[in-house]
Amino acid sequence: MPSFEMRHLLVMILVVIAAGLYVGSLANGFVFDDAVQILDNVWIRDLRHMPDSFTHQVWAFTDRDSNYYRR
Repeated sequence: MPSFEMRHLLVMILVVIAAGLYVGSLANGFVFDDAVQILDNVWIRDLRHMPDSFTHQVWAFTDRDSNYYRR
């Protein structure tokens, strides 16, 4: 069984590799409907809207009408 230091090193290596895979995407901006779904979404700014996020269709926080529904 590896020692604590060895396990710690392996976890750190895994974190560095995982971060390295996605670091290039941080310079990119939002695309398509991301601005509305993330930046303009009032439901993700207040925890009291969390139940709404899981019980209403994905565009319910806007005036958009959509048949996209998740439950």
